[in-house]
Amino acid sequence: MNVDTTLQNRIIQNGKYNTKRYGKGELADVVVTSKPRVEGSENLNGAGNYDAVITETELQQMGDSTLLQVLKSKLKNFTAGDCKLNKVPHLFYMLNGSKVKFIFDGVKLDFFYDSATQGGTMDPYFQFINDYIKYYTAKDIKGIEVMEPGKYADTYSTSYDYVESEMNDCSRYTYIEITTYGKAGPFITHNATIDIYRPQPFSYGKEFYQPKYINRQLRDSLPDIRSTIYWNPLIVTDKNGEANFSFYSASSATDYLFWLEGMDMNGHLGFKAKKIEVKDE
Repeated sequence: MNVDTTLQNRIIQNGKYNTKRYGKGELADVVVTSKPRVEGSENLNGAGNYDAVITETELQQMGDSTLLQVLKSKLKNFTAGDCKLNKVPHLFYMLNGSKVKFIFDGVKLDFFYDSATQGGTMDPYFQFINDYIKYYTAKDIKGIEVMEPGKYADTYSTSYDYVESEMNDCSRYTYIEITTYGKAGPFITHNATIDIYRPQPFSYGKEFYQPKYINRQLRDSLPDIRSTIYWNPLIVTDKNGEANFSFYSASSATDYLFWLEGMDMNGHLGFKAKKIEVKDE
């Protein structure tokens, strides 16, 4: 290419002048990054707007792990802890000191909580949440997005009207948006490609009265003289054959007979009898 000599010198001189006055005019390298997106997510902040994510690839590597196991494995400082509501301690799932609220496919799990049906346990709300996140497995879930207190979480607080009273010492929320393959929300449905068989029980449970204690620290003036302390015919274990439950003892500090009966997926029966001792505080 032929370039006019005068024009060429002018360009060179202008370049030297601009470099001297403004510094080198070369653009620095620009690195464009993007966050992984969860396909089909109902994230209120829009695709890719979260503080942390557990991707579909990571979930596929978790195999048959429960949702609870996934969260404990992938989210540092995800644990169960006490928060005081109206000066009474209650158990919640926590992440970095803030209470966790679970959203399944854009539907808040709390919508299905009914305290009237959760009697007989020391922390009925915690047990309600625990049942859900121990039922779902990594195979049911396409992606998990975490919105910690701040910009992303504020969108959820505004939309779901989560407002606590001043008596709550854990008023900050972390929201975990869970996108399932079924896209059915928190309705306890496994991946449609997996058929779940549950054998019928060999006996139907009798119902026994269980008091509903609102405040764990208060003592009723009336003595609790129940002979049958706890009865639950519908406990479902995880893949390791383990399950958790809790109950209140009666007023008497004495020995109680613990009788456990169960059946596996092949119809095999089993039982265990053991005494447990309850002492006065």
